[in-house]
Amino acid sequence: MKTTAPSPDIALRPYLRDGEELRWSGRPYASVRYRPHWLKFATVFFFEAAAISWEVDAIKGLLVALREDPEFAIFEIVFALFGLVANVAIFPTLWMFLVGAGRQLQRTAYGVTDSRVLILYPHKKAMILQEYTPNKLKSIDLQPEKDGTGTITFGNGEDDSEAPELGLAFYHIDDSRDVYELISEIR
Repeated sequence: MKTTAPSPDIALRPYLRDGEELRWSGRPYASVRYRPHWLKFATVFFFEAAAISWEVDAIKGLLVALREDPEFAIFEIVFALFGLVANVAIFPTLWMFLVGAGRQLQRTAYGVTDSRVLILYPHKKAMILQEYTPNKLKSIDLQPEKDGTGTITFGNGEDDSEAPELGLAFYHIDDSRDVYELISEIR
């Protein structure tokens, strides 16, 4: 049975302060399907395909060597083990591009209250909350898309390089212009 992530309203409710009102909540890619960057995916897919091809050739070579030249079989075993290690190392990355990142985004929740901007995202086995006070943010920028979705980035004036992968922005949200205006209003 497939379990779904709770709605952003429900996910953010435990993090609200007394008397605080949630004015907007959403998720990244709510109206569009998550699509990994094609170049990153193609690169990882290429290396996984090469590792699988290596493994198949090494196993074929091992079977031939066992029949025809058993002393040479040790080299084929080494090649087969190398291919196995490469597959074990590359496959999780491919899985993350295809399934993991999409699942992480499905569990990410964004919220705007009457006094804060909230980003709740999964990290390992826990949920991490980032909160920002809009009037203390150095900048708020909107990058709209033609379909009405968009990304709102937040500059907090500090060292943004230490922000987690899904932090400091509302990525690909529906009605991005309305959310941007709401944040500007409480700023």
